[in-house]
Amino acid sequence: MVTTTLPSDSANETKHADSTDGSTEAPGSQNEFGRLGISMFLLAWVCVGWTVWLTSLAVNPRDAVAQVMNTKNFEDDDGIYDDTDLFLWQIVNPEASVQVLGIVGFVLMLVGYLGVALKLAVWQQWSRARFPSKRSGHDRIKSLDKVVAVKTENQLAEAIAERRRKSISRSAAGVHEELEQVKSLVKNKNLWTKALDLIVQFVMLIQILERGLPAELVWVFTACLVANALSCAIIIHSTRDRRILGIAVMDAMFDLANAIIFPMVVLSYSAGSFRVARDKLALNAEIFPPGSFERRASSVIDQTELETLRRCLNALRITGALDFVTKALLNGLLAYRAIHVINLNRHVKTRKGRLYPRRHPIALPFLFFGLLTIIFVIVSVHTSEQACETHPECVVHAHRWVSLNNVGDLTKCPCLALVDVEHAPTSYTEWRQPTQNVTQKVSNLATSGRLESIYLANRFLPTLPEQLKRCTHLRSLSLVYTDTTTLPGWTKQFAQLELLHIDGKPEVSGLATLPEDLFVHMDQLVLLTLGSHENLTRLPSLDGLKRLQTLVLDNMPALRELPLLDALSDLKQLHLTNVPALAALPDMAAIQNGLQSFTLLGRSPVCCNGFLGAATCDPSHAFCVNDITSCVAASASTATLSVMDTFASSICRVGQSSNSSSSSSATFEAEDDEAFEVTEATVDACNGTLYKQCEAVNGSTGSVSATTMMGMCYNPHMTVIHCTQSPLAITMRKQQIIRGLGATCDPLIETWLGCV
Repeated sequence: MVTTTLPSDSANETKHADSTDGSTEAPGSQNEFGRLGISMFLLAWVCVGWTVWLTSLAVNPRDAVAQVMNTKNFEDDDGIYDDTDLFLWQIVNPEASVQVLGIVGFVLMLVGYLGVALKLAVWQQWSRARFPSKRSGHDRIKSLDKVVAVKTENQLAEAIAERRRKSISRSAAGVHEELEQVKSLVKNKNLWTKALDLIVQFVMLIQILERGLPAELVWVFTACLVANALSCAIIIHSTRDRRILGIAVMDAMFDLANAIIFPMVVLSYSAGSFRVARDKLALNAEIFPPGSFERRASSVIDQTELETLRRCLNALRITGALDFVTKALLNGLLAYRAIHVINLNRHVKTRKGRLYPRRHPIALPFLFFGLLTIIFVIVSVHTSEQACETHPECVVHAHRWVSLNNVGDLTKCPCLALVDVEHAPTSYTEWRQPTQNVTQKVSNLATSGRLESIYLANRFLPTLPEQLKRCTHLRSLSLVYTDTTTLPGWTKQFAQLELLHIDGKPEVSGLATLPEDLFVHMDQLVLLTLGSHENLTRLPSLDGLKRLQTLVLDNMPALRELPLLDALSDLKQLHLTNVPALAALPDMAAIQNGLQSFTLLGRSPVCCNGFLGAATCDPSHAFCVNDITSCVAASASTATLSVMDTFASSICRVGQSSNSSSSSSATFEAEDDEAFEVTEATVDACNGTLYKQCEAVNGSTGSVSATTMMGMCYNPHMTVIHCTQSPLAITMRKQQIIRGLGATCDPLIETWLGCV
């Protein structure tokens, strides 16, 4: 019996063929995690952590944003924001179906990134199980030797040679055909994946432009998108073979930039741009009672900044079907590319080749896409800025391609947020009769139908202009001291309205009536604030306000009754201040369990007219003096009595300390109206100067009731600067000077307050 073996050069040839086959791995790749693997592992967990936070934003936006923005200290002892601060960022949970869609979307993304992290974590185990070692050509020849051992040496050599030639020929043909098919499939798959990637990112760019995000953020996203497209065009046009792994990593990094890094940049931009005097706000919380304007974070925050930041934060959420599709696809593509990189890193770490076609005309669409995207964004940003440059009050506008054929057309601005505020009027005439009638301004900016937020203070807007009816996406309407006397019947069409705030001026009529069906379609409204409407005797039905969470009624002297609260199961805050005609409260059974804050301050017969029980009948009580002559029968429901008992510390209390632990001894008095009365004499005594000591006649000169008052020049609630005797305001300023908070004190004016 004669046996033979292959020569050493033949064995080496066989080994070389195996090692250069595209389906095999680079030497040692099964056992080397490598720096790339470590980096990917860390990035995968960054993606997981970020997606977890986005999920928490979808579940509980208030807490998620407060944690990042460091506004948790804006809450009171019960964890409740005062009034509008519950919606400081106006990030309101959408409808249940949309919220569930958002949560599902982020959970799917989380599963994808966890899958990537898991694949990286078990790298070595998977590679050993999936890619076992191959037998060498020498081992296969030894098996063949056993079969042909009975042949002679010459016959055996001839048989082996012939068999090798046929085997190599067949294998070469099969491998060539298979490789061509695989290469074609891989190239096409990568090409179409890149096309889908760019389409999704372009749709997201359109969303960013339409949402009016700051131009800096627009250009960051645009740069990533254009670089993604142009790099693909360059690779396709190039004749050089590059490391396949390097190209795959580059593709994944572009997706990482747009899916993860850009949203992080948006959040960082928001947090970095957020400026608020936290110490000043904390001091106000010590001094002023719950429900006071000065306790609101919005009282010390610039509304223009706030509008921009709200939009940045809302851009991180899933607020509709399009958001769900784009965010899910972009994050899904990132997870897919990460897994692709893992597979390549394990098998072809050192091989050069191509993921895309070589010098193919398909490079031109990618090139044109990148260039046209740049042109589109430049024109959109430039033309929209030109259209809005005559409207400085438009603090946020969509970056939309606007036709500017008609020079001087004031209706082209795609405005999203209108903010026009005078924080401290200085003259009595300006206060009583504002010279700035903003009706035409609102009309011009509403013509585009894009307005989503309006905030006006100390301006003149007697009624809403007809053009505002086009703004069906209006979400926030705040009219503070705008002399608005009527709301048109079509106001009920604002079905997406989330915040409605209308304040009249003290001792001015304000709103006399409201449309009976005003709230019928406003099922998205979460905050309703009405203040200083002297002649408003009743409110329309609140049954349509299924999601209302905060109801504030302040200084409503003619309001005789509250509507039924049966439909307000989501109500969390109820604040009633100075309602001297309100003799009873409705049944609170529907809101009893969910109510987290309830205040009843200022004059209120409910506290002392016997409504809460015979023992509470006391016409001489400070809350009832001059308002009632006799008591009523006890008629409060059991639920109402329970609510009154639960919140006893914040209702019907005279001379209560705003904070028992406060360093100040200031107290809140029920009868404090004179301290805030605005007359021509109290305004002229200040001459527009804040914090100076003042003396003025309170009441009509020569009147028996006229008194000389000493106080401080101040503008509570953004009213005109006037002389006020409010002990709370005086204490606040003294404490600001002691603690170095607020505006720097002027010793020439504020020596009497302790300024040196």
